[in-house]
Amino acid sequence: MSNGLEVDPSELRGISVNSGVVAANLDVLLRLLRNAEGDGAAPGGGLAVVARLREVRTGWEERLTTVRDEAADLEHQLVAAAGGFESTEAANRAALAAAGALLERGAAAP
Repeated sequence: MSNGLEVDPSELRGISVNSGVVAANLDVLLRLLRNAEGDGAAPGGGLAVVARLREVRTGWEERLTTVRDEAADLEHQLVAAAGGFESTEAANRAALAAAGALLERGAAAP
């Protein structure tokens, strides 16, 4: 019976894969953004337009880089959390088994 407190490490690993995919896709997007040719200015737009477009592009690069880095970090943290839950769960099962064995021995004593 589920009490709503269980953590499924495989679910954490699945989410971590998704975070890794987001990070990889953002990495590709950032490369495309950095390698985009031209400044996007219409002919006759003037230097002020070009400068502003570069500012906007730089702002997007910074934001997307932050999101990519956070997604990559989240991927690693979720994998670590899954491993932590598994080791804690294994230790808890071992402790419960030992306590159960002690209780059985105590119940079997005359």
